[in-house]
Amino acid sequence: MAAVARPAEAGEQGTTAPAVHFEGTPTALTAVVDVPPSQRKAIMVDVQLSDLDSAQPVRTLTAPVADTRTQVRLMLAPGTPPGSYHGTMHTPQGDLPAVIRVQDRPHLIVTPTMLRIAASPGGSVTQHLTVANAGNVPCTIGRAYAFGLFETDGLDRAVGAGLLAGTGGLDRVATIADSLADSHGGLVRVTMREGAGVLDPGETRQLVAVLQFSDRLRPGQQYFSNWRLADVCAPVLVDVATPRPKTRQSKSGESQ
Repeated sequence: MAAVARPAEAGEQGTTAPAVHFEGTPTALTAVVDVPPSQRKAIMVDVQLSDLDSAQPVRTLTAPVADTRTQVRLMLAPGTPPGSYHGTMHTPQGDLPAVIRVQDRPHLIVTPTMLRIAASPGGSVTQHLTVANAGNVPCTIGRAYAFGLFETDGLDRAVGAGLLAGTGGLDRVATIADSLADSHGGLVRVTMREGAGVLDPGETRQLVAVLQFSDRLRPGQQYFSNWRLADVCAPVLVDVATPRPKTRQSKSGESQ
């Protein structure tokens, strides 16, 4: 079980020696200390952990910075809450007090990593997703979202139209802009039917989303976008089906 650091309390007294200050996300807290690279492997750091009476060693990585200096990186548990923590750095020259300032690390994992959806103009699709909060701060899953769609070959087609246009200057730019506008598939409006709300660090949840598509979608085309869900952008590919041709029936009822 990964240990979590204890927040520093106001008014606590430390030693008179200058403290080493670490700052960063839980797995990438860095500081530079005056220890020669030849002695860097002897560096260790203890951090006061919750629910334990004494400080516990944490994983430490070191790298040379100059002839007399070493960069030290601490790796705490990914879910360590933001805040300031106390620690002690052990070096060949002696011990130093340490202050570890953990920053926010929002990190949402969405499965599937890319949504591949078959849709029809003006239609709706129900999409099931799994989200896991692998960060150290809560994430909020909204009740409604919206994002635009764009044809996958729309940009190439627009640039080609501009280059082949028999005009120049602003008229050529206008040709490109008109082609880009024609490639837009309208807005996708998302309603979160299940799973909306705050997702705490370490929590996993199933989502059920209903995506409503615009009637601007053109049959046979493919569209793309990025759906921003909390801190992550989930790629979306939409394939628009081509409607089957209607068959004509003869008077006898047979298809022709």
